[in-house]
Amino acid sequence: MNLETIIKNLTGKIKELEPNTEISISNLLGKDVISNYSSKDLFDIYDGVIKKCKEENIDLDFSKYKGQIVGLPYNIPFIKK
Repeated sequence: MNLETIIKNLTGKIKELEPNTEISISNLLGKDVISNYSSKDLFDIYDGVIKKCKEENIDLDFSKYKGQIVGLPYNIPFIKK
């Protein structure tokens, strides 16, 4: 599966989430699947999903962890608004 397909699939999953659902990109990928990707791939997937969500006016709220050092971006939970 190529990165564009993964990004499209994850964005689709985010669209289907109920409002106020808290989740991370890594949780959407699945704990078993995430080990199949390099760090670069995971950063590219994260960046692509964020960009695609902005394009499609899907609001992802990361404010709960703003200013905190809590981990890698794809592991940080967001709330779908």
